[in-house]
Amino acid sequence: MLVKNEWGGVYWNYKKIKTGGKYMSKKKVVAAQIICTFMLVLMLGMSAFAAKVTAPKFGKVTLYGGGTGLAMLSREETPLKVSNVKIANKKIATVSIVKDSNPKSGTYDVLYVEPVKKGTTTLSFKLNINGKKKSYKVKIQVKGYVNPFGTLKVGSVNYASRYNSAGSNNYIHTSSAIKGKLSIKLKKGWELTPATGIYTGNIYGGELLKAVKNNTSIAVGNGQYLKISIYNPAAQYATEYMIAVLPKPEKKVTAPSFPKEQITLPVMPGNYSGWLLNSKEGYPLEVKDVKSSNTKVAGVKINVNGDNYGKVLAITPKKAGTAKITFKLKINGTWKAYTMKIKAFKYQNPFSSIKIGNSKYTSKFNKTNSVKVSAKQLSGKLRYKLKKGYKVDNIVIVDDNSGQLIKGGVKNNSKITLKKGNLLVLVITNTKQKYSIGYAIKVK
Repeated sequence: MLVKNEWGGVYWNYKKIKTGGKYMSKKKVVAAQIICTFMLVLMLGMSAFAAKVTAPKFGKVTLYGGGTGLAMLSREETPLKVSNVKIANKKIATVSIVKDSNPKSGTYDVLYVEPVKKGTTTLSFKLNINGKKKSYKVKIQVKGYVNPFGTLKVGSVNYASRYNSAGSNNYIHTSSAIKGKLSIKLKKGWELTPATGIYTGNIYGGELLKAVKNNTSIAVGNGQYLKISIYNPAAQYATEYMIAVLPKPEKKVTAPSFPKEQITLPVMPGNYSGWLLNSKEGYPLEVKDVKSSNTKVAGVKINVNGDNYGKVLAITPKKAGTAKITFKLKINGTWKAYTMKIKAFKYQNPFSSIKIGNSKYTSKFNKTNSVKVSAKQLSGKLRYKLKKGYKVDNIVIVDDNSGQLIKGGVKNNSKITLKKGNLLVLVITNTKQKYSIGYAIKVK
């Protein structure tokens, strides 16, 4: 089963991102005899004064098997423009620019760093601070996965050893309800965070049922999961561990099938292809020995699909070429080997032209499938022409925050209106290379 975001976006599980810092102190008024003049100057200069921000600081980052994000925010949590982003050694770690948001800052950039193999490298970038570019160099150390638990017990059952090789997206499940005293002893350097609790629903965005503390009695029922959130202050690294309660299959399961033909994927920022590792009946399967024959062409890792607690094989195309993805699934007690053939293509702009009203957006799709427009609203006729070898499958307008469909079946040469937060998505297929991507225009 292919798991994809139809307009080319990617769901990210952000870890703890620290910004913090002190606000600028107020200056005292000392010239009372010219108070009126001072107040006038203050009023005229208020916006310039308020616009100044304090540069953030970034310490050494240590990765233990999963990625982490560095927020491009000032100490006042104001979004900053980032440029010249580079990783000195891409064989150690990779970096991509993704978006996050919060009520105070709005939308801002995050440098998401992912480990490749053990070692040390340097992340460099520049931030625009009060109109001047400031250079940063952040040391990145990849240590590989470490089990942070000395003890993880609920009642008499100790789950700690089950995380010895869990790695990123640390998830296990049990078939019976979890009940008893929660006893957690973390190894030196790790600490619990307040996000630890019992949840239900999607693992990446589930509903908190009850916050729990160490050394207290808990009960986790069917369809719920215990999420243990921990943090390593010295490494500036946060992660989560989950134990989900799922029923056992009532009978033998049927092995899933994967395409035998070559899978074509375009190379572009944030793009990946996800394949759910469940049986045909929908039961999660154990997976091991996940490898890519050519990591320069395609990377592969295991993610968690929170809706049914299954695992997802996530394949990321890196550059044009071919690779084979191999893995094994446990089917009724026996390990079955699978191979998937991957062919990666360089990202291409499918448009000969695209306009909304009199505004042209063709060149903005040269390097990305997502274009952002600053406006109160965007209104006019949608007119586009595709290059040879492409066809439009669907055009929709959605709310970018909620994902709710606003209008479907949008046609070429029809009048549209995009308000703030609206997303126009054109799902386009490359008929020769046989892949589909959502190309989006968002009003922000």
